[in-house]
Amino acid sequence: MHRRITIQGDGAAVSALAADLAPLDGVIGLSHLRGSSVKPPGDVLQVDVLNRHADEVLRRVGPAQANLERPVVVVLGQSTALLDRRRSDMIETDADEALWEEMESDLRNHGRLSTNYLVLMALGGLIAACGFVLDPVSQAIAFVGASIIAPGFEPVAKLAQGLVVGARRLCGHALLSIAVGYAVLFTAALLMMAILGLIHPGHPHELVMRQPILTVFAGFAIAPLATTAAAAIAGVMMVVSLRDLYVVGPLMVLVAVPGVALAGTAVAIGEPALALRVLSRVGLDLLLIVVLGGGVFYWKQRRFHRRRPLG
Repeated sequence: MHRRITIQGDGAAVSALAADLAPLDGVIGLSHLRGSSVKPPGDVLQVDVLNRHADEVLRRVGPAQANLERPVVVVLGQSTALLDRRRSDMIETDADEALWEEMESDLRNHGRLSTNYLVLMALGGLIAACGFVLDPVSQAIAFVGASIIAPGFEPVAKLAQGLVVGARRLCGHALLSIAVGYAVLFTAALLMMAILGLIHPGHPHELVMRQPILTVFAGFAIAPLATTAAAAIAGVMMVVSLRDLYVVGPLMVLVAVPGVALAGTAVAIGEPALALRVLSRVGLDLLLIVVLGGGVFYWKQRRFHRRRPLG
């Protein structure tokens, strides 16, 4: 995917940007429509640019976008294909990188503290809790399904991004989403297991405590931690490289969602010590996502973007 960036607003600011952006080799097409912007009033500048050069365009747009006295609105979009025979080599070797603003918007949408987010976290917790009393095949399906349904990865990745770019408000929102979202997931799992215990007294406790998977969720063996570390890196790599549609792969590997569900389940069946061990493991997994994911964001910032997001 390549970029289509639309800049609209104050005519003088847009005209200055048009003159500044025209010489860039990575700008394939540039359209300046004078007086065509109704809100904010002014001109419209449409920039079709290679992905590799989009950060330079936004770097030059930054001062104009930050000037509140001469309002300018920036809209980021993607173009399916760019065709220019003179620049065919540049187009074919264009970078596969997401922009900071796109990553932030995507992570904010999936990890924001909203009704949809909380409902999905609760449903993920409910499904994962049921998995602990199912046969091995159904259990695996339940854990994978719960990890995909519950948006537990995005707010943690958002925290890592916020730390790298120094966005305190972004970090605050991410921490709030993590705390509330996982508390809802924990509570849903606890209530589900409590209901199962009322229907079949003692039976859920027996089933849960003999599950072999407990050693993975409550332990700190090297192999499971290595898979978590690899999944954490892979998940953020998919976010930063325009492959976020495939982040379901890392979600299947990470144990945060079924782990918190197990903690709620353990409390419901009267095993608080198990709950504490599992929460310790989940805490380490979340820390790995923040640290290793933050490393990926930092690497991309130093190597590719080299700018703060527009705000």
